Amino acid sequence: MTDTLFFLYCHLRHQMDNLVHAAHGSVFDTITTSTFANSKVVLPPVSLLKAFDQSVSRMFHRILGNTEETQTLAALRDSLLPKLISGELRVKDVERIVAEVGA
Repeated sequence: MTDTLFFLYCHLRHQMDNLVHAAHGSVFDTITTSTFANSKVVLPPVSLLKAFDQSVSRMFHRILGNTEETQTLAALRDSLLPKLISGELRVKDVERIVAEVGA
């Protein structure tokens, strides 16, 4: 079933949301064994699971790529912005540094 990991992730996220909504308690929400007893899980045929994973895998990989790019850009901003504001670096210097990093 390793080729249905995206389905498993989505399904577990959905199940966790359902369990949290079903939680109860007077001081803080509690998930009890009765919460689990009232939950139902439907497992589709493996062929459908594989089709789902195949159709969403590009989206998940794109999300991962965008997340990594966001982290890189944030780190670049955090390191360069204070130097630009203080005058330690000029825009032309930054353009050169970014071009070198991208090469």
